[in-house]
Amino acid sequence: MFRLLCCFFVGVFWVSCATVASEPSTEDDTSPDAGEAQVVNTTTGREVLLNASLKYHTPALRQCYEAWVAALNEEDRPRYGVVLYYRVNITRVGRVIALEPVYHTERYRDLHRCVSDRLSEVWVTAAGAQVDQFLPVTLHFSKRKIGDDTYLSRSDSWLEDQLSRIKDKEKDAEAFCQVYHVYEVVIRSRDGFLDCYDKRVGDVLPPFPYGYVDVTFRVRLDGSTSHGRAFGEEAFGEEMFQCMGEVLSEMRFDEPEGGICVINFPLAFQAVETTGVVHVEVDD
Repeated sequence: MFRLLCCFFVGVFWVSCATVASEPSTEDDTSPDAGEAQVVNTTTGREVLLNASLKYHTPALRQCYEAWVAALNEEDRPRYGVVLYYRVNITRVGRVIALEPVYHTERYRDLHRCVSDRLSEVWVTAAGAQVDQFLPVTLHFSKRKIGDDTYLSRSDSWLEDQLSRIKDKEKDAEAFCQVYHVYEVVIRSRDGFLDCYDKRVGDVLPPFPYGYVDVTFRVRLDGSTSHGRAFGEEAFGEEMFQCMGEVLSEMRFDEPEGGICVINFPLAFQAVETTGVVHVEVDD
């Protein structure tokens, strides 16, 4: 079996070629009445103050993440970092009295506990602020911030920019599938992937899913695809993964030279109206 590893940022993907063998305090604060409807407010200028306070607490949040990672086995450490989602209720005087984790998974339990303690210290004040103000918060722990040009876009100029980054890549005579061609076919299918994502965003309240989804598939000898699937954090949802799998099944490639190709390709998603997103850069 022959294996070729091809790595690029912004469309980092792996091509394997094989021969065809076959809770916070509530003291002294006004809290919402029982049974009162909770509305996620994403249009107030108070979110700017919230973001500023969160950035002030970034060092403490980073310590939470680094302590959590240090306790993990090497193979269990996250590949792209971790995204945690919350809805916070901020009182009129600016105190966080309710912190609701969204898409919380058991494997992040210890990290969530530490982060929750830090978020309960956040203080946000604003003139004329409402009593019941529910704001989305997305904390993205990663080794480096995802560049805005990395997220999938329907823009033609975005597509041209992505392709220009590897257009001069020399042909690899030993590769069954050429890097540029695989990259081009995948990102030219961006509208299909974005349709899947937009449907997911339309089905949920903020905070919206954010970050990477991995897609993996095989290119068969006739250029068709098989074994296509998408996987990632719970926030994206199984329905979105299934939808992306259907997009993968419709892609067509040049016929491989010498054997099938197994492709792994990470795609980055970000909602157009994303609010309350704070990036916490962590060490390698």
